[in-house]
Amino acid sequence: MKILLFVLGLLALASGGLKFRARIMNRIGTSPFAMGEIGLGLLSCAVAAFVADGIVLQSVVAGATLIAIFVGSYHQSKLTSAFQHRRELSESHRLRQFVGTEIPPTPKAAPGGEDHEA
Repeated sequence: MKILLFVLGLLALASGGLKFRARIMNRIGTSPFAMGEIGLGLLSCAVAAFVADGIVLQSVVAGATLIAIFVGSYHQSKLTSAFQHRRELSESHRLRQFVGTEIPPTPKAAPGGEDHEA
């Protein structure tokens, strides 16, 4: 159980660190979930290294770390998709300003693979 808890702590540290770095690089602010993952990763590694017996404590820490990883990943994916959507909207707005006219939307293909005019 100690090895599993230690590996889980390293996973949480890596996951939280990458999310923290990605959010800073994209300038979308810091995430409390990424900070929580880093903290729980450190706690998991410390419990695995220094607690001799205590399967209940190790299980609780492992469960909390897993939940933090899943919630943090879900939160990061939602914020990243919203950031990408806002970026696409601003790019199309800048293109319209540069060109000066509305660009008609491209016609969607029919289910058969060909465009059919009605």
